[in-house]
Amino acid sequence: MAKYITTQDIWNILGEDAYVKVRSEIIGTGSGTYQTFSLAKDNLISASTILYSNGTTVSNYTTDLDDGKISITTGNSVVYTADYDYGTLPDSTIATLIEQAEAELEYRTGRNFNLTTTSEYLDVELDSDYQIQKTFWLSQYPVTSLIALSANTATSINGTPTWSSRTEGLGADFLLEGDAENRFITFIDNFPNEGKKRLKATYSYGFSSSAIPYPVKELATLLTQKRLINSGIYRSVVKGDNVQAAQLAELDNRIKQLYYQLAKQSIDKI
Repeated sequence: MAKYITTQDIWNILGEDAYVKVRSEIIGTGSGTYQTFSLAKDNLISASTILYSNGTTVSNYTTDLDDGKISITTGNSVVYTADYDYGTLPDSTIATLIEQAEAELEYRTGRNFNLTTTSEYLDVELDSDYQIQKTFWLSQYPVTSLIALSANTATSINGTPTWSSRTEGLGADFLLEGDAENRFITFIDNFPNEGKKRLKATYSYGFSSSAIPYPVKELATLLTQKRLINSGIYRSVVKGDNVQAAQLAELDNRIKQLYYQLAKQSIDKI
């Protein structure tokens, strides 16, 4: 399932030649029970369908996008009409390309931008003065909240871990410092033992679906567009558009820029 962009974003990039808008199509009269109506066209575009009962929008229906069908779950004995957009290829094809593009985006940047909860295990080392390490950086960002921090108090490095909770705050065990892009934990008391995976930090990071940064959306869109071009679908959908080598080079350069920015820099500085 797509995380960062929608199929409508890609159809908008493809332009008006790629899809057609249908308005106020009469699809049939309800019987008062569950029934399915076939629209005049298939290959519906996701989120474009609006169903009306006597001119009033209704919500009790499902849509089969590829087959162009609307199923009314609790119909009335009235005339139903529909608005929808349809394309020259199945919306599910675009959705698959988006999912592939977003998987590549995350692999190449090394980041998941969706709001996620993770547990990260941290090693505890000695500093140059042979003092126990007190500062620990979290690898994922932006951090939205630290849910829990536990220390493995087992005395044997090969023994079964014994996890003991640590408390955040002044006068407690540790502080969570830095900004959302660069969060780190500083111990002030009840220090952890030296060793591998001695700390377990459970925290949330990333962005809500309504707050995905524009560079992430742009990169997902460009990667999907490149897949369309390479598959030949682009030329069949966008009439008369022959992609030139210079256009592909420009597309590749922008993709490389976004990869670097999203992997290396703070979102706020892009």
